[in-house]
Amino acid sequence: MSNMFVPKSRIVEAARRTDFLSFFRLCFHMLNPSSTLNMNWHHYSIAWHMLSEARRTSTSNLYYSTVASRTDNQHTGAIVVVGQRLHPDDLIGTLLRSTERWHVLTLPAIAEKDEYIPVGPGRWHLRRVGSLLHPEQQSREFLEALRSQDPEIYAAQYQQSPIPPGGFLIKRNQIQYCDELPKRTPSSVYLQSWDTGQKPGEMNARSACLDVLVQDNKYFIAHALVGQWEYYELEQRLLSRANEQKPNAILIEDAGFGTALIGLKQKGLPVIAVQPVGDKKTRLLQQMAKFTNSQVFLLKTAPGRADLETELFSFPGGRRNDLVDALSQALSYKHVPCLWTDEALDNYGKFLSNLMVSGVRL
Repeated sequence: MSNMFVPKSRIVEAARRTDFLSFFRLCFHMLNPSSTLNMNWHHYSIAWHMLSEARRTSTSNLYYSTVASRTDNQHTGAIVVVGQRLHPDDLIGTLLRSTERWHVLTLPAIAEKDEYIPVGPGRWHLRRVGSLLHPEQQSREFLEALRSQDPEIYAAQYQQSPIPPGGFLIKRNQIQYCDELPKRTPSSVYLQSWDTGQKPGEMNARSACLDVLVQDNKYFIAHALVGQWEYYELEQRLLSRANEQKPNAILIEDAGFGTALIGLKQKGLPVIAVQPVGDKKTRLLQQMAKFTNSQVFLLKTAPGRADLETELFSFPGGRRNDLVDALSQALSYKHVPCLWTDEALDNYGKFLSNLMVSGVRL
């Protein structure tokens, strides 16, 4: 990671760590040897200060009026910002939304995806999804307890993915959590809802899939998958998910890669093409009653839960919304309910058994 092709090589570490000296050494090796590195220490952010818009604005102004102009060479100089996230509009958030190009190293307390992390020139560390950043100081039990007790602090200061307190459109108390899914029955409907991207690439929309079990007019989110894939890999993931769960319906937005995926219906898959109506915000607003009526449940152990929560509780102000769109699509699906309830089917079976015991020939 050098500044050979970038006029100003800047690196932001949005990580919760204490060994800053090691990090600076790492950054120095990653920079072009001809560049200069000015280390100006500024204690920018105290956690509760970031709740104040005036404080956040003051912090950003201080950065641009002082630090940004202190490099020895504006073309080859480097600025390194180290800190934990505190708010969507903290200094790091402001810099990442600017037109400047930043190199980002994010180290959440619990890894949310497999990731190769640079540890020196030509050296990489593979961090696996679910692995702890510092298990000796922060156990999984501690982190999970914190996530339950104070999700905003956990998301920002530990996972480096801050969301507004309480969320935007969807509030945290509008999502119900469950320890396990209800058992699938003849009257339940298992959906896999796909929102596909146009093409792979860091700046392009991602593809996302949500598994949703619909039962008794309740929606249980069981699995979240999101990523940027070429078409062939995307198709293989769809086939794999379908083979694993045997969904009753596979909802695919008829746009981007989704248009081609709809052709998988010819292979016998229960694919349903969905024509989106309105923008993403409008589509979610149309389903708000299901949230306010406590009909939407999220499995506590659902793979991809953190990705979904980050998107959902920051929508429409968040950087990503692919999983949110997949959720809106699933919630809007008009499935035909079974005419027989599970209780009715059970009673009918008992009725037939009693008739046979009584000697009645059917």
